[in-house]
Amino acid sequence: MRFDARHTYQTIGVITSKEIEGLQKARATLMRVRDARIAHGWVESFGMRGVSVRFSSEGGYELTDEVAIEIIGLAAKARLRANLTSMTDPGFAAAKTTRAGTISLFSVVGQIQFLAGDPNARCGAAKMAAKVSGHTLKEEPAEILDLSYQGLSIRLASPVHVGQILDIDAVTPLGPTSLRGEVRNVRAGDHALRVGIKLADLGRLDAIRWRKVVEGA
Repeated sequence: MRFDARHTYQTIGVITSKEIEGLQKARATLMRVRDARIAHGWVESFGMRGVSVRFSSEGGYELTDEVAIEIIGLAAKARLRANLTSMTDPGFAAAKTTRAGTISLFSVVGQIQFLAGDPNARCGAAKMAAKVSGHTLKEEPAEILDLSYQGLSIRLASPVHVGQILDIDAVTPLGPTSLRGEVRNVRAGDHALRVGIKLADLGRLDAIRWRKVVEGA
């Protein structure tokens, strides 16, 4: 993917290269300018000339649409306007409209505003696996979808309920990490459930390791 280099790109606020790196895999909220249609996704790459986003919801955006984008990372937040210049579907074929799984490239229009980040921000997880158990749930494999200091979302096949306590053995880039948390929400997905979990009662070493995992996601 190539970004349009014909424009002059300006920024408002100060940001370090490390903070820019932290915007990769950050959560993005998008709003189409002409009708205020909202969509959500995860940043695949971020630069001063453009940003690519993998949609996590049905966007329905089309080529040349102008979109306002807010990207919220742990250390920095970015706000910008951009034009949708190309799309590929989950099978990496050219797409005509955005939907869940579509990777879209946006070319920045005008200025990028940088602000302080959000310590509660969620980060995308790079195919992180886990084993989950708790009460009526026997140990079962799960996929970690996104994570934050306070919690995580997982994809799970077996049903769980809000308020249930789960033990999670996560396989992280820093090694096995034992987590425990309360189910806060459950949503149906394709052949599985998306489960939001708020962490609690972590051991000291696991808490330190989890914080480092989030910061390195």
